[in-house]
Amino acid sequence: MPAGASILSNNLHVLTSPTAYYEKQCTGAALKSLIMTVTQLEMPQGHAASDSGVELYQNSPNPFIEMTLLWFRLPALTEVVLRIFNQQGKEVAAKTGVFGHGESHFVIHRADLREPGFYTARLETPYGTASRRMMMY
Repeated sequence: MPAGASILSNNLHVLTSPTAYYEKQCTGAALKSLIMTVTQLEMPQGHAASDSGVELYQNSPNPFIEMTLLWFRLPALTEVVLRIFNQQGKEVAAKTGVFGHGESHFVIHRADLREPGFYTARLETPYGTASRRMMMY
C-alpha cells in the first residue's frame, strides 16, 4: 500500500495525507496499474470539523477577477440556496442546487455579479444559514 493511504477495499486506497499515491488495479484484456501522484491537496481555509450543521468556507481565490469557488459542508442531502448581495444589501445573484453530505461548492463567475466590489454570499439550507464576505476586482 502506498505511504499516506489507507485501504478502502482490495483495489482502492484512500488518500490520508497531502502527498500520497492512489493505486487501482484494472482487469480486462490486459492487466493495468494506474498510479497517480497527488502533489497538492488543500482543505478550504476556515475548515472546522462539524457534523451538526452547515459550514460555509471563505471563497477561493479571494479577491477574484474572473471566477471563484465557494465551498460549503452539509450534514446530509438537502436543497441549498446561495444568495449574493451587493454593498447596498440588494440581491444581485442567486443559485440553487441539491447537494449530498460533505463538502461541495458553487462556482461564481464575474458575469454573475457584473461589477467589481464587495459582496456578501449567504448560504441557506434547512440546517442553517451562513454568510461570508468576498471581493471581486
